[in-house]
Amino acid sequence: MQSCKSLSMWSLVAIAFSSVVLAADSSPLLAWKPCPPGQAGVDCATLQAPLDPDGNHPGTVDVFIRRLYHSATGPTHRAVFLIDGGPGYSANALARPALYLLEKAWDITVYLIDQRGTGLSSPLNCQDPPTQQFTPEKPPIVRSYRACMQNVINTSKNILPFFSTYHGAKDYVLAVNAINPETVSIYALSYGTYFTNTYLQLPGARADAVVMDGPVPCNRWALENNAEWVSRVSMSILRLCGQISPLCANRTGLMGQIPRLVMDAVLDGTLPCLKKLPWLNQRVAATYSSFMTLNQTAHALMAPFWYRLYRCSDSDAAQLNVFHGQMRAQRTRRQDANSTVFSEYSVGLAVNIGASELYSYGNRALALNYSQQMLLTSRVFADATPELVTSFAREFWPMYTPNSQTYMTFARPTIPVMVTVGTFDPNTPHGNGPWLVNGLGKTARLITVPFAAHGTFSPEATCADGIISNFLLSTGTEINTTCLQDIQPPDFDGSQKSTKRLANAFFGTNNLWNLNSTLIAQLASSIHLPSTQHGGATDGYVVTTVQLAGVVIGSSFVGGLATTLVAALMYKYHNKHGTDDETYSLTMHSTLQKR
Repeated sequence: MQSCKSLSMWSLVAIAFSSVVLAADSSPLLAWKPCPPGQAGVDCATLQAPLDPDGNHPGTVDVFIRRLYHSATGPTHRAVFLIDGGPGYSANALARPALYLLEKAWDITVYLIDQRGTGLSSPLNCQDPPTQQFTPEKPPIVRSYRACMQNVINTSKNILPFFSTYHGAKDYVLAVNAINPETVSIYALSYGTYFTNTYLQLPGARADAVVMDGPVPCNRWALENNAEWVSRVSMSILRLCGQISPLCANRTGLMGQIPRLVMDAVLDGTLPCLKKLPWLNQRVAATYSSFMTLNQTAHALMAPFWYRLYRCSDSDAAQLNVFHGQMRAQRTRRQDANSTVFSEYSVGLAVNIGASELYSYGNRALALNYSQQMLLTSRVFADATPELVTSFAREFWPMYTPNSQTYMTFARPTIPVMVTVGTFDPNTPHGNGPWLVNGLGKTARLITVPFAAHGTFSPEATCADGIISNFLLSTGTEINTTCLQDIQPPDFDGSQKSTKRLANAFFGTNNLWNLNSTLIAQLASSIHLPSTQHGGATDGYVVTTVQLAGVVIGSSFVGGLATTLVAALMYKYHNKHGTDDETYSLTMHSTLQKR
C-alpha cells in the first residue's frame, strides 16, 4: 500500500487558488460536470473502468464520482473519501457527514464514489424494485422480491462474478489515482470497512489515515447471525434500563426479562393486548424493536413500549396505536420516495455480494437455508430482513467464488487506522472492534463509544463526530478521546425535555411510562405537608419522601408502589408550592435514584 505525503496548512493556503487548475490537470481521465438532479456534490464525473481488471473478460463499467468543496477554494489536493455500507448503498447517502466535514475544514475536498453495481455506477437494478419490506408470511411480497432478483439474473448473469468486493475495490484504486490528491483520508461505514480492508491490500492503493466505523472483520462477521446479534443488543439495552432506572426495574424487571415473556405471549397468542391491537404479531413487534435498537435516540422508548404491551390498559393500547401509526407513516414516506431510495440502493448488488461473500464463512453446506432462517428469526427482537432476503436468494442466485488473494485476509496497513464501534451496535457488535484491530496489526487503534448504535459518526454523537473528524482531517495524527467519559446513558426515566418530545411523537404523550396521574393525585390528596416558613417545608418534604420510599422498599411491597407513593408526594409539593414541570420531574428523578 502506497502512503501519501502530507501538506501543511500553510502550503494549502498558498495553493488554494491554483489547486483548481492542478486538480483538473492531474486527472485527465475525469471530466467534471454539474451533478445530475438529486445527487450530492458541487460537480460529478464518471470514470470508465474495465469490467474485468485482470483482463480476462472484455467490457467496461461506469464508476460515478461526486466531489464537494468550498466555492472559495475550489477543489483542493487534500482529499477525504467516504465509503458507505450495505452492501448495496450508494455513497450519495453520505452527503450529510460530507457536509459536516466541510464545516470543520475549508481546505478539503470530499469524494463520494459509488461502488460498481449501485447508485450511478452501472447499477444491478431490476425493472420493478420491491416496494415493501420482505415478509415471509406475505407471498405477494416474496414474489415481488423473487421477480426482481430473477430480472437481474436474466439481464446480468454472465457478468455477476465481476460485481464483487474485490472488483469494486480495484475501481477505487483506479479512481483515487485518477483524482491524484496529495493526501488521502478514508472514512468507511459498516460493510464499507470490509470493502476498505480489501482496498488496502491492493497494489497502488493510497491512504494516509483510515477510519473503520461499525467494523466488519473480513473473516468473522456473518450475515446469517445478524438477527441474533440485533436481538441480543435489544436485551442489553433493556437490562441497562432495569439496572440504572428504578422506574424501569419496577416495570420490565431488573434484568429486562419481562419483554422476552411478552414476546413469547405474542407468539403463542396468549397476550391479552392482542385483542386490543389487531396489527400486533411477532414480525411487527420485532420490526419495531429493531427500529428502537438501531436508532440511538429511540433507546429510551424500548422498555416503555414493551411495558405498555404487558400492562395494556386502555390508555396503553391507545398510545401503542399512536406508535403503530407513526411507524406506518414512516414506512409510507419511504415508499413514496422509492424512486430515490432505489437509485441509492441496489438489491442486485446486495444479494450478489451478500450471498457469495458475507452470508456465512463456514462450509456452504452448513449455512442456514431460508427455512432455517425463518425458524431462527421467528422468536427474536429483530425484523431479520437482510438475512431473510439473502437466504431466500441463495436458493437460486448464481454465486461466485471470491478472490482468493483478498477474501478472508486482513490488510496489514502501515498508516494510522482508527476502528470505532458503539457498545450498543446491533449490526456489527462491539466484539468485532477488537477482532478487527487485532487482525489489522499494530497501526490500528480501537475507540469504543458508550451507548452508541451502528455507525458512531452521526448527528446524535457530537463526541464521536469530533474524534473521527479530527483524525481524518489531521491524517491520523490527532486523537483526543477525553469526551467519551462524559457520554451519558439513555434517559430511561423520561425526565429530559428531549425524551418528553420523543415520547410525545411516538406515544402521543410526554409521559414516557404512562404513569397513572389520577392515582398519584388521589394519593397526594391524603398527604399533609407542613406550611412553608424559611424553606422548612421544602426540607421536611425531602426527608419525608426519602424516608417513606425507604419504608416501602424495605417492606414486602414490590413493583411500582414505591414509585407511585414518591410520585404522589412530588405531585402534592408541586401543586402546593408551584414548582415548574421541569423541576418537578427532575426532583422526582433525584428522589427515585436514592432508592
